[in-house]
Parts: sequence; C-alpha cells; structure tokens
Amino acid sequence: MGLRLLSSPRVGNLILLFVLGLLTLSGCVTVDDNPLEPRSDEETGPLLKKQIEKRIEGLKYQRGVALLDSLNWLILYGDSAIPQLLEALRSPDPRTRSYAAYVLGEIGNEEVVSTIREVLDQETHKLVKYEMAASLVTLGDWGQIGLLISGLEEDARLFRFKCFEVLRKNLNLTLGYDPEGPEKERIASVSKWKAWWERNQKNYTPILKE
Repeated sequence: MGLRLLSSPRVGNLILLFVLGLLTLSGCVTVDDNPLEPRSDEETGPLLKKQIEKRIEGLKYQRGVALLDSLNWLILYGDSAIPQLLEALRSPDPRTRSYAAYVLGEIGNEEVVSTIREVLDQETHKLVKYEMAASLVTLGDWGQIGLLISGLEEDARLFRFKCFEVLRKNLNLTLGYDPEGPEKERIASVSKWKAWWERNQKNYTPILKE
C-alpha cells in the first residue's frame, strides 16, 4: 500500500483546518528528536508500538509543525499504526478521533472502511463526523459524499472549507461553490451539488454494501 506524506497544498489545508481554525492550545509536545526518520529494522514490535502510542497520545496537545510532524510520522508507518489508530477513533478526545481518521484516510488501506463507518454512525461531534466522512471518500468509499455536501451548508467556514476541499479533490468538481463566498451564492451552488448527487449517486458504488 503506497504511503503519502503531507505536502503543499495539503500542508496549507491542514494548517488552516487544524492549526488556525481549531487549535488554541498553548505549547506543544515533541515525542522524539527525529519525527520523520524511519526506525531501524531492530526497532519493531513492542518498541514501535510504544512509539505509535506516544504519537497518538500527543496529538491532542500539539500544534503547528509538531502536529504536522506527528501526522506525517504516523502516515509514514502506515499499516503498522492502523490497529492503534482504529482504537483512537473511540478516544474521548474529539481532536484525537479527528486526527486518527485523517491519518487512516491518508494511509490508504481500504480494510479500515468498515470500522470507520461503524464509528461514524455513533459520532456526534461535527468536526469528527466530517473528518471521518472525508477519510471514507478519500479511501474511495463514496457513500459519505452526501454528508460532505450537507457540510457545504454549515455556518462555520471551517466545516465548509473541509467538506469542499475533499469533494473538489476526489470528484474534480466545484459547481461554482466558494466556501468563502456570499451566503446567497453558496446556497445556489449547494442546490447544484444536491441535484448533481441525486442524478449521479447510483454511479458511485461504496466499497462495502451499506
């Protein structure tokens, strides 16, 4: 399974979503001195599991470069981090759940789809719901496109931006929508998105049957 590291414009989007729009904490946590340096073959098993655990635990405290380093680190380790990331989807901390969902989408292993769906059905926090939906769509599980389209109507620019960027990237469509545009124009564009989804939903088959 290919691994993807955060790079521009993804870094810019992440900073906007998680740093400018979400994180107001003071200080940050650095888990180790070489956040993106892969471990040697000897540092596997229990040691790697402990490092992954520290990375995930630190997510709720981090911001800026430290946060991006940890997200990249977890993406770098890919499938090795999946079991603990799936556990993190049930964390009491919404930021941890949100970041875990994001990383799982970027790792790209479709085997996590059923678990993300299950957790999404029980999720009540808006930011986490949209991040989980975004990860499912990123993984090619199209059933959550409707939820992302509904996010285009949110009052909070943070949610609108997130949902639109995922739709634009995965569908290569904008339908005239601008998350920062006037409300009247956004409403008109959302109507186009809803009509498009109604016409095309049957063409986007989920990875797993609902």
